[in-house]
Amino acid sequence: MISLTNQSIKKEAQNCDFSFCGIAKLETFTQEKIRFENAIKNGYHANMGYLERDIDARFNPNHLLSDCQSVVVLLFNYYTGKSLNSSYRISKYAFVQDYHHLVTQQIEKLVEIMKSDGTQFNYKISVDSGKISEKNWAIKAGLGNFGKNGLLITPKGSYFFIGLLLLDQKMDLYDQNEPNSLPSCGNCTLCIDNCPTQAIVKPYVIDAKRCLSYQTLSNKTPDYDLVKEHSWIYGCDVCQEVCPKNKKSEINDFAVTNSSLFLHFEDSDFENLSKEEFDHYFSNTSIGSKGFEKLIQFIKNKQK
Repeated sequence: MISLTNQSIKKEAQNCDFSFCGIAKLETFTQEKIRFENAIKNGYHANMGYLERDIDARFNPNHLLSDCQSVVVLLFNYYTGKSLNSSYRISKYAFVQDYHHLVTQQIEKLVEIMKSDGTQFNYKISVDSGKISEKNWAIKAGLGNFGKNGLLITPKGSYFFIGLLLLDQKMDLYDQNEPNSLPSCGNCTLCIDNCPTQAIVKPYVIDAKRCLSYQTLSNKTPDYDLVKEHSWIYGCDVCQEVCPKNKKSEINDFAVTNSSLFLHFEDSDFENLSKEEFDHYFSNTSIGSKGFEKLIQFIKNKQK
């Protein structure tokens, strides 16, 4: 049994296998919205038209939960330390079970604990599922800063899923971003210099059209000529792999326990993959939601 205090929630969040937890007071992001709108105007969102809609909602949590007072930000470390024995490359975030379900499940576990003493509150969970800027809230809650690759950089690197728990309750204490105490990129440009398609057009600005993650994950009409020159068939981790901050990454045993089933695959396993095998090995991963045909098309594209 706990009361809804900053420290009690953080303690139970740790017990629910979250590496970091920060709690921010409700506010509407103005400057962040302007930067987002400028990126849209420049076409950096490619054909992800949904990003053009309901922009106000993306920067105001009340659109997700009326009378929202607090935003609990939870970071789940997905680093398993594992690698594939294949020339085909898949982003490390797919090395664990579908994060939408896995992280949501852990947040629901936290909510159950928070309500165990009879405390009543309204809440909304968002794990890459709601129109809300999760990275900006993580920064607001003092958990990290933007890296030049556009990802959240924490004291333990960038291999983290972000989950949000919106509450209609006020906290006794709120966390804040303390820039001098959090990681920053400084003069480092390794992610920019090593991006295989020069998708980081300038620090903190990503052109999705050039990004291999966008091409292999979100683009309904992928640029196969761009993709075939590289080994990635699902996502891309290059900007994270070269980031010095990820030297501090720690293996999460809970993520290892919830690893995906395909991690033993070699080239021939990918190249001879059947629909039945795909359903068995990938159905519980984020790859499963993209479908068998899409994965096979990228594999065949590499063989041309």
